[in-house]
Amino acid sequence: MKYLNKLDIIDLLKGCNPNSIMQDNTIIIDVTNISPNQKIIIENQKFDSYNISINGNNSNFKIEFNNCDFNNLGFNGEIFLSFIECKFNEVKVKDAIGTYPYSFQKSNIKKLHGRITNLKFNLVQVDNLVYNTNLKLDGFSKIKTLTFKKVTSNIKIDLSTKINNIEFDNFNSSRINLEHVFQNFKSLKNAKLIVRNSNLNQVNFYNCDFSNARLEFYDSNLLDLHYVNTRLPFKAFELNTNTNSREAYRQLKIVSIKHFDRFNELKYKAREQDAYLKELNRYVKQSGNLLISLKHRCLNFNSWLILGFNKVSNYYGTRWWQALLLILVLGFGFYCLYLSSISNNIFGYNEFAQKYFQFISPFHNMELLGSEYEYSASSYFIDIFHRIINYFLIYQGVQAFRMYGKS
Repeated sequence: MKYLNKLDIIDLLKGCNPNSIMQDNTIIIDVTNISPNQKIIIENQKFDSYNISINGNNSNFKIEFNNCDFNNLGFNGEIFLSFIECKFNEVKVKDAIGTYPYSFQKSNIKKLHGRITNLKFNLVQVDNLVYNTNLKLDGFSKIKTLTFKKVTSNIKIDLSTKINNIEFDNFNSSRINLEHVFQNFKSLKNAKLIVRNSNLNQVNFYNCDFSNARLEFYDSNLLDLHYVNTRLPFKAFELNTNTNSREAYRQLKIVSIKHFDRFNELKYKAREQDAYLKELNRYVKQSGNLLISLKHRCLNFNSWLILGFNKVSNYYGTRWWQALLLILVLGFGFYCLYLSSISNNIFGYNEFAQKYFQFISPFHNMELLGSEYEYSASSYFIDIFHRIINYFLIYQGVQAFRMYGKS
């Protein structure tokens, strides 16, 4: 075995075969007539951008890189290439791999892509792995981002490997007779599901849990994806603006309806309405012009008022306790106003508390404190207005309790 520095590589290869040359940062290795059972070990070297191109094939010739640091590496051809405890900025496999697969062991790769179907991996960490059909993830200890791009055949992949983020980038699965199965994924904390310029038609998620992941969405179609025993992301954001994505929530709501998933339907419907309310408020804040802001607020006053009340009273029909809390808090405020409108209303704490709980009941007497007190017109107005608010909040609480029973 020979241990080489960077400058000796080409000389050695030329010694093996004169046709091995260095050209345009490409190491061209002709292995046709290299003597058998030869192994070259290259250790502790740092390389810039290199391509390794193999002419011919030779099952007895091997090159091993050990503890080396590569900027960019590309290779094609058939030969035994082994990388042990190496670091790579980018690795691209240009052509299909045949009889002699390349192997990576205990290495770190920032971006891995190309025709990588037959590569062998063992305890490899990757920042960005661009998926190729039939790639098995068993040899990866950790993948920061697993990216799916163009589709040429069916995908069936087990995602039980430790994966931080999954990305669909310009992924179009609408071709006839294509089916894509992703199974056994469990999102880590602060994980991301990124969907950019993609159509997830005929994509199937089985036994996946994206509940800890945030969906980052841009110009894509989720309407025809399928899921079984799967939890989809709870939060969705526009990829470029990092604002709540009303469109993503709308599509996820429709997907839930198609799957008769009442729980997710209500969740995404509430998120969709909240995203719309934030859009209205954001436009007013960003306009920078008072007249334009007032005009926008007036034109959308009905939506702004209804969505705002529904958000604070029961979060769009999903939280009963908000209505109960408002009944107690607003009731106390109206009660104090009611007492202040009565001139001779001095009484002790026990009576104050007792009358308060009577007051927040919508069925109390108009002259709550008794006929011996003097009531003004404002007393009756405050009482009537509070009853209207109270009836509304009671309805909002009941609506939240009935959310799973409504069709």
